Amino acid sequence: PFQFAYKDGERPDSFDTTWAWMTTTFFALDITLSGELVTDKRLIAKNYLRTWFSIDFLSTVPWGMLANLMAGADGSHRTAQMATSAKIVKFVRLLRLMRTLRLAKLAMVWEGVEARMGSLILRQSVALLRVIVVLAGICHWNACIWWMIGQPSSLLTEFMSTEAQRDFRGLRHWTTVTRGAPGEEWSWENRTRTEQYTFCFYWTLGVMRTMPAEVSPENQPERVYVMVFMFFAFSAFAICVALITQTFFRFAERKRAFDDDMAQVRLYLRGIKQGGASDRLQSAIKAHLAHLYKHRKTHVKEQTMLSNLPASLASQLKYERVQVPLSKLDILWDLPPKAAVHVSEISEIRDVPPAGRLCKRGNLAEACWILISGQLHVTEGPGQSGDLPLDIVDQDCLREQRPIASTRTVTAVVPSEMVRIDKAKFMKTMAKHRDFKYALGLFDEVADGFELLWTSDTLQRQESDAVATTAVLMS
Repeated sequence: PFQFAYKDGERPDSFDTTWAWMTTTFFALDITLSGELVTDKRLIAKNYLRTWFSIDFLSTVPWGMLANLMAGADGSHRTAQMATSAKIVKFVRLLRLMRTLRLAKLAMVWEGVEARMGSLILRQSVALLRVIVVLAGICHWNACIWWMIGQPSSLLTEFMSTEAQRDFRGLRHWTTVTRGAPGEEWSWENRTRTEQYTFCFYWTLGVMRTMPAEVSPENQPERVYVMVFMFFAFSAFAICVALITQTFFRFAERKRAFDDDMAQVRLYLRGIKQGGASDRLQSAIKAHLAHLYKHRKTHVKEQTMLSNLPASLASQLKYERVQVPLSKLDILWDLPPKAAVHVSEISEIRDVPPAGRLCKRGNLAEACWILISGQLHVTEGPGQSGDLPLDIVDQDCLREQRPIASTRTVTAVVPSEMVRIDKAKFMKTMAKHRDFKYALGLFDEVADGFELLWTSDTLQRQESDAVATTAVLMS
């Protein structure tokens, strides 16, 4: 549209030629390379001919070059016969606008880009950029159309009859109206091309809000066009502003809701008793809630949708979540890959608060813990403690069927995300598969086959650190 409005009748410059070849080549390659590879080529060809082929073909043909060939090598009408075909040449050049039909594919490309974005902030930024690009596109198109309507002679007037063209040229036009103080008169028609386009772009943006005072319609066609455009522009601008506002508030929507709720929590902790809860307890609670927020365990919208997943998909999603932590267990290295899948089904993801104890030295180890995020404090004996880089706690309890005591006391220094594998569930799961039992040695050979040795009741740690366990041999 810019070429039609501001460069009509001029010979293409280097930028126009380069741009024409670039877009033609790109669209031609898109015809041959677009689509998904399927085995049924007849089906994909039929679907392509029914959907995007017409737009691809019309936008790929170099209509401007064809128009130049029809008009002659120098682009001028050298004979009277060529003068009679001027309207045909103009119509062929108008077909260059077919290239803009390819913009319909940008919506599909844009949706694909947004679907691949994992960051919510980046996704909202792209959504905001999309609204701004649409608004700029509307301003660009109208800047070109408004300039053509204001010209006494333009591409639009070429489709009028000779008498209608003469009458239109006799009207007052906003581009030819003399402006300025006496002795310094000027008109927009005599301004530079950059000034003309910049003003039309600015004027369009102003019309979408109110009527700018710099320029007003001077004839009936200009008034009708401005009236129609204002009906459209007012609605489009209102929608764009609403979308921009919604997108902007979404940047901090979750954080704002969390801060409001945390304010209520702090108010509750200060009023729970006279003087409020202890500072240590308040700090631990606030740190744990902040940990849940950071790891998207609270104030999230995806949990509602994920809760509707079928059991098979939920199981696969859980495995993907704990796959990396489970890979740290060397006890699974010698087992078939499916062992990790079965272990993921019995594993739990827990959030341990600050000072939360995972195990106590000398107590029976009930489960193995794997660190996902956070920091642990280890106490191996009197005077032997520190914040060590420990990732796995009590893995040895999964190697033996007999009860194993923890050799150290492990607590969380900061809110930590852990994977917990219960020993009883682990032994029961391994016993269901013969190849797992062979690899771990969790079997006893008798006449009727292999039976699990570990059949103790559920282990429960009491406050007195007294734990009762029973190992029964079954045949």
